[in-house]
Amino acid sequence: MAKYREASINYDYWWPIAHINDFKNLENKSLRVGNKELLIIKISHTNFSVHADYCPHKRVRLSKYGKIDANNITCHYHDWCFDKETGDCNSIGTMIGETKNFNLETYPSKVYANFIWVYLSDRKDIEAPKLPQIKPFDLHDSYYQLPMQGRVNAHYSFITENATDLYHAKLHERQQPWLNPKLVEIDSNEDSVKAKYEVETPSSLGMLFSGDETKYVKVEYNYPYIHIYEEKLRFYLFVTYIPDGPKSTKVISTFYFKHFLNSKFLSKLLEPILIPILDHFSFRRVFKEDLEAVEEEQRAYDLNGTDLSRELNKVTHQVRQLLVNKTQGREILLVEPSNLRPGEVF
Repeated sequence: MAKYREASINYDYWWPIAHINDFKNLENKSLRVGNKELLIIKISHTNFSVHADYCPHKRVRLSKYGKIDANNITCHYHDWCFDKETGDCNSIGTMIGETKNFNLETYPSKVYANFIWVYLSDRKDIEAPKLPQIKPFDLHDSYYQLPMQGRVNAHYSFITENATDLYHAKLHERQQPWLNPKLVEIDSNEDSVKAKYEVETPSSLGMLFSGDETKYVKVEYNYPYIHIYEEKLRFYLFVTYIPDGPKSTKVISTFYFKHFLNSKFLSKLLEPILIPILDHFSFRRVFKEDLEAVEEEQRAYDLNGTDLSRELNKVTHQVRQLLVNKTQGREILLVEPSNLRPGEVF
């Protein structure tokens, strides 16, 4: 077995787990990060709480049995009630007990770059790291933003390699953002892999984002975050791949590209028209083609029971090593329990 295909997850980082736009019509959302099932509750437009998705009494999921009101979440299995922001237990139905012993497991959370971030580490011997800097977001008046999420039925090492290897651009044909990539620099340490590719712009779409001259695209894999950007920051992709099973990965990302016009007013005026067109006819197609390709890689791995691929890109080898180093000794990724067929009454 290739160790990088069995890599788990390191919880000692801030993980972006959802986009605030997910909550335009939602008050809560359940999801899985690694082996942890979480429940996000909207407190306000810019404030969210993140709890373990279970009641401490019988450990049934609150996303299934919880009822949320203005201040509380109540498990209606036995009427245990918790503060929806802090997770503190307010009451345990009609029973008398020490409610302070039965609080929800609640995790530190933040909002930055329109993502909801959570810190899931249970280590007391280290401080939480800083959030990664997403440069275009800090200059948001100059950039269009296109958030995109998805799921790939493959181990997250496959899609991580796909993103950091620019040699596969021809897969996307008319949507390919560059031609003839050449790796010109690579640098790695215990925390990151950084690469610089020289590329040519093949199409009007590519020139729209990058200009028509030969240019450089930089790729930075600062575990667990990936930054891909044109050297002059005319486009910028931030993406994180979140494993939620041994062959299941959630993709959460935002693509930024600079306004084409000098006028901020006109750029904003074009945004409602331009973004949906590019999203539907370009970005979403590229995204789908990448997902299909890495799922094919996962199929080949399962068929052979090992990794028989012949990899030449030095970046990929460094990415694999970083994945192994960052997750060594961590719990293995577990398959999400399937919903059993509901019982029947005869």
